[in-house]
Order: sequence, then structure tokens, then C-alpha cells
Amino acid sequence: MNLFDQYVKFREKYHYQKIDIDLHTIEYTMVGQGEKIIMMLIGGSMFPTEAYFLMIQELAQNYRILLINYPKQIHTLNELSNIYQKLLDKLNIKHIYLFGANHGGGVAQVFAKAYPSYIKGLILYNTISQSNDMQEEVKLIIKDLKQALNELKELRKMVSLETIKETLFEQIKVSIPDTMDHMFYEHFISLYQENEEDAHMALIKDFLEHYVFKKSDFSYLKNQTLIFYGHDIDPLGGTEFIEVLAELHANPKLIFIETDRFQLMVDPKVMVSEIKTFINQ
Repeated sequence: MNLFDQYVKFREKYHYQKIDIDLHTIEYTMVGQGEKIIMMLIGGSMFPTEAYFLMIQELAQNYRILLINYPKQIHTLNELSNIYQKLLDKLNIKHIYLFGANHGGGVAQVFAKAYPSYIKGLILYNTISQSNDMQEEVKLIIKDLKQALNELKELRKMVSLETIKETLFEQIKVSIPDTMDHMFYEHFISLYQENEEDAHMALIKDFLEHYVFKKSDFSYLKNQTLIFYGHDIDPLGGTEFIEVLAELHANPKLIFIETDRFQLMVDPKVMVSEIKTFINQ
């Protein structure tokens, strides 16, 4: 069975419920069994969290996995974090392990700072971060990212979303040589719309412009942060930010994995094993 067919079977088992919070309709579902809950915010542009369904299925054997689709009208991390907090309260969830990747890693850091009482552990992969003490090299990367985001609207007048999708798919074909799996990636790319791109870019811009962290923000998480890094060349997360993250957190566990965000959708076994070890320690 190819990857896309496996995904279809996964989606047939789980259905999203709707709940109204602060004039927004939030879609969520809970997958799996166990007392401990992982709230997963690991989707990136064009690929939502459920694109990592193989990882979700593996983790769901031991834990409950909370998946959330947020409204694309939300363009600030403060509002999004507040909505997540109210959702947890409505679901009577007191504690979570928060897993953030890509721009979801930024959301996870903002939530963990704002609502520490909910966080049993923080897991990050392929995410950016900022501190007052970060190296000049990282400051330059942040500066370039901000400039790129400011220039995006003008760039998008010259380059269509379809062209961007085609370029991404070519990158995926290099990372994922098995052509039988390509339909899975094409499915998510085809669904991606302009309003989703606007929302993602707005959240990233908000993070870069308004969130600079310090050690005291996460001091309560001593030995309770797991940071993954690998070969991913995604400009919104990568090895340049590992030192920033490591210095912000109290004795974090750092794990290098031989993968990127596309390969992770196909083979999450190493990451799943490390997450289980971390949660059960």
C-alpha cells in the first residue's frame, strides 16, 4: 500500500470535531490512548500536522495526540496561543507535552512562555528562535528573513503560487526517490491556498518582530526540553538556530537525526523512539 493510501485509511478512522472559541471555529481531534497527551503543532507551509500521520500513529500507541486546525484568519501568535489555552480548558486538559516544528515551533515557544502550568515537556524540531545573546551570524539570518517576508508581496506578483508549488515538488522528488510516494506529497501541495500562505507568513513575521526570549522564560523546563536537528535546509529552521535554542533552555536534550522534514513523513521511527524515551524518562 502506497503512502497516500495509508493516509486515506488514517483519515477514515479519525474525524475532526468543531468548537467555537472567541468568535472562531476550531477543528480538533484526539488520536490514540494513554494518560499523557501530546499536542502536536508540527505542520509547515503546504503540509499540515496530519501529513506526519505515520508519526502520529506510532505515538498514538502510547499517548493521546491532540491535533488542531486553526482558522486562517488568525495572524498573531498571541491570539493563537490564547485560543489553544481556552481549547485545553474546554477539553479539561491540565497538562501536555507540546511538540512544535517549522513555524509551529514558534507557536510552541510562545505558548510555553505564556502558559507554563500546562507544559510537562517541550519538543522542538526545525524551528527558529531569538534571544538577546544570539550570535551575529544568527542575527543576520533573522534580518534576511524579515527582509524576505517584507518583499514577499512584491515577489508574489511576479511568481505565482503554482510556480512555488512546482519548485517545492521538485525539491521533494530529490529527497523522496520512491515515485510511489509522490502522490501523497502532491495531494497536500494541491490543497494549499493563498489564504493559508498569508496566515503562515503573518505568524512567522509576528514571531520575528515581537518575540525575543530569555533563559528565565523557560527556566521551569529544566531537563524537560527535547530539541531535534538534522539536515533540513528549510530557511525557517535549521542548524543555525540550535545554539540559540540550547542556550535558552535549562539542560535540554539535543538529538541529531539523519533526515529532513519530507523524509520524516515517510520514516519517523528514530524520532518516535527518542520522543518516547524523553516522555517516559
